[in-house]
Amino acid sequence: MIVGVDHIALACVDLETGQRALDRLGLSERFVDRAVANAPQKRPLLSDYGPLHDIAVYDPQSGAAIELTAHNVLQKEARNGFTPVLEVTGPAAAELADPDGESKCVTAAFGEGFVRHALQELDTYCYLRAGHEDSCLRAGVLAVADLEASLAFFTSGLAGKTDRQGVENGRRWAVVKLPALMPKWRLELLLVAAEGAATNENFLDNAGWPCLACLTTSIEGDAEKLRQAAARHVGEIFHLSVNGKALRILLAAGPNGELIELIEISKK
Repeated sequence: MIVGVDHIALACVDLETGQRALDRLGLSERFVDRAVANAPQKRPLLSDYGPLHDIAVYDPQSGAAIELTAHNVLQKEARNGFTPVLEVTGPAAAELADPDGESKCVTAAFGEGFVRHALQELDTYCYLRAGHEDSCLRAGVLAVADLEASLAFFTSGLAGKTDRQGVENGRRWAVVKLPALMPKWRLELLLVAAEGAATNENFLDNAGWPCLACLTTSIEGDAEKLRQAAARHVGEIFHLSVNGKALRILLAAGPNGELIELIEISKK
């Protein structure tokens, strides 16, 4: 059973560069874990496999976390992935040009004040609304070629519920609420129709925010639900120790290439 969202992954090559970018957003570093084993089961979803990688996890004051993952290389021409929608405590952010109009869908779904903000050190962007008392990761934005297929994947495969939808500037959008047994695991997904978004295969080492990680109490059962929800790829379960916790992990790709990580905390 899916019980919440653990994090959105942010890919980088140099961990310190990624840390500086998230420090500037006012997020708090929870831990850093270096030379973590990179499981061979991840090979199909990496463009360039290395046996080790570095990880850092950052927390806003509410909502899911952001995990920095340092890879050997980054695929910089890839699409942005699960772009975060963040409320932050700092001053107003510099607004980045929005040639595809995605920002209008963000405004329609979450209200005024969010701007597209460049994380220049990392060749990516996020959506920020500044001046809040607490920082919060509210949502992830994912552009998909087939909106209906993605909605079916997240609702059937990950037990999400379509909460609201509309059309903005000719682009269909829908917000999916994923399960959250605790406030810390709460995250919405804004799916935005984008012609041609799925033409390239997606990888965990794509520049930007390639992967969404969900917590589960039954990794085998939820893996089967992903298969039934037309997942392109469902990998093998592997074991990993991160920050002293023993985890069981599985990686999957949805019908539009949506990259999903399932995490089950191993029972002692």
